[in-house]
Amino acid sequence: MTEKYVSVYPVSFGTRVFMHRNGVIYQAEYRGIKVTEDGICGHNVNTQHIFWLGNKQGEIEVASNISIYTTVQDATQERNAIALNKINIENFSKKYLLHLLWNGIQFSGWLWDGSRPICRTPRERLKGCVIHQGEIEFIDCQGNVYDANKFNRFYQTAEECRENNTPKIMMLDDEDDEEFAERKRDEFYEYVAHHCPGFENEIDWEYFYNLRPMSENLAEQVRVWTNR
Repeated sequence: MTEKYVSVYPVSFGTRVFMHRNGVIYQAEYRGIKVTEDGICGHNVNTQHIFWLGNKQGEIEVASNISIYTTVQDATQERNAIALNKINIENFSKKYLLHLLWNGIQFSGWLWDGSRPICRTPRERLKGCVIHQGEIEFIDCQGNVYDANKFNRFYQTAEECRENNTPKIMMLDDEDDEEFAERKRDEFYEYVAHHCPGFENEIDWEYFYNLRPMSENLAEQVRVWTNR
């Protein structure tokens, strides 16, 4: 897969800069960045930078090829433009995003399956993100926008996922432990609610097995539902 990059300005959000626009040098506040996959087989990503030009002009989104300057004198002389930095998209997602990583084609993260981290993609078909005034949002292929906290069950790394969870250990003497069985049923209920919303109350517990992985139990439930 071709490595992808995002072009970012090396200034913090909230920084005031100067730019040329429609025959005027504007002072502008750098407020955020919008990055989306271009839809052509994941060939590239598009980057738009968000600036606020005041109450009359409001916010604008501009491409990465626009020049911005630290001082009005530099803008007037068109010198010392702030150079863009190119950053690998996975490093970009680690630095700027929460919960999920992005390779330019799909978003993914690590979930805890009860005993170990597993890498999964969200149910939503995400194609981009917006970072705006400290808030992080994800965009799907239909243009729907989701707050980053919707995906707070995910971790960006397996190590982080492992550090924040405790593996459930089943000893031979515990196999018939009713408390263990009840706990596993509760966990599976939440698992189905996340992966198949609306079907959590359709679970046929006759076909649930405490010692099976959650994914295998869900596959068994799907088989039961389709054969009804």
